[in-house]
Amino acid sequence: MFEPNKKVQSVDESPIRRLFAKGGPNTVDLSIGQTDYGPPEFVHKAIDKAHYRYGPTEGLKKLREEIALRYGDLYGLKINSDNVLITGSGTEALFSIASSFFGGKVLIPNPGFVMYPSQIRLVGSEVVWLPHRKENNFKIDVDELVKICEKENPSYMILNFPSNPTGSIQNRKSLQEIADFCQKKGIGIISDEVYDLFTYDDRDHACMSQLTENALVVNSLSKSIGLCGSRLGFVIGKEEVIKNVKKAHQPIMACAPIKPQYGVIAALENWDETKKFLKGKRELYQKRRDFMVKILNMIGLKCHKPEGAFYTFPDIGKFGMSSSEFSKLILEKADVKVVDGGGFGSLGEGHVRISYATSEENIKEGLERIKKVIETI
Repeated sequence: MFEPNKKVQSVDESPIRRLFAKGGPNTVDLSIGQTDYGPPEFVHKAIDKAHYRYGPTEGLKKLREEIALRYGDLYGLKINSDNVLITGSGTEALFSIASSFFGGKVLIPNPGFVMYPSQIRLVGSEVVWLPHRKENNFKIDVDELVKICEKENPSYMILNFPSNPTGSIQNRKSLQEIADFCQKKGIGIISDEVYDLFTYDDRDHACMSQLTENALVVNSLSKSIGLCGSRLGFVIGKEEVIKNVKKAHQPIMACAPIKPQYGVIAALENWDETKKFLKGKRELYQKRRDFMVKILNMIGLKCHKPEGAFYTFPDIGKFGMSSSEFSKLILEKADVKVVDGGGFGSLGEGHVRISYATSEENIKEGLERIKKVIETI
């Protein structure tokens, strides 16, 4: 009857989604990658006024035009609406790309976003892990990347900076080296940049499309403007490449949700106001990051300072238990949700992901509870 195929059997449950429904009314949730604020009021109004009908498969033209303009403003790209495809979340964008192009080996971050290996296996491709080692602040060693590519000969590579789960950022110089190497070797780059507007300490985000034409950039304004549940993302690339992503996107999604598209149009049409909104949120999250990193190190959870996104990735190795065991203990004894780092890849083992995309009150309470538990270990 309904026997799962080998591809589905190869997929592990996301440690993030596994935690989602757990806990009770007093649980402090430091697990979910979701901003704790909603969109500006003018975005709300645009969504409320929007219709409920289907939209074009490629997304509303006005939205694609506005995204092209934003990328010109932020990154100096000279693109138009034909270089943009609107998708039902960044996750769907990645799966549409995988369905369009993957077939051989795909190089992905270790540790990296939990959806990458599942999507690669679902389309029948083979995962090759690219180490992001803690000794290197969870960044890519370009020499190591070259050696792996020479040995494994991957067809595609997924990059993710700022990184989920580590918050690390690869500098522009090394990203250019990676881009040049991939161009020479014929390796297609998929650059997941959903946290591009969450960089701290005046760090510059290098959009991969600034560095090479051999890239598809995946993004989602839903995180930055507070529309996470709207499930809206987009892909940027060459027109002929985007047309092929659209072929996979159509049977997967038909069209992205229509109402939030009008909300994002409003955000981009009022770009100066939106930039002020984002600047305030980025400054708030930087303060939360600094506070969380300081407390984590004070209570004995060694933690590097992330440069972007909104996660810390502290080391729990000294407690003599796996990341999964530690996460379960903290939920059971402290009633706090943190994510098992091993779920992000073998090099995430010995760590947990803790989100600071929540109130300072929640951060204080959650870390105080964790402190009391680890004092008993």
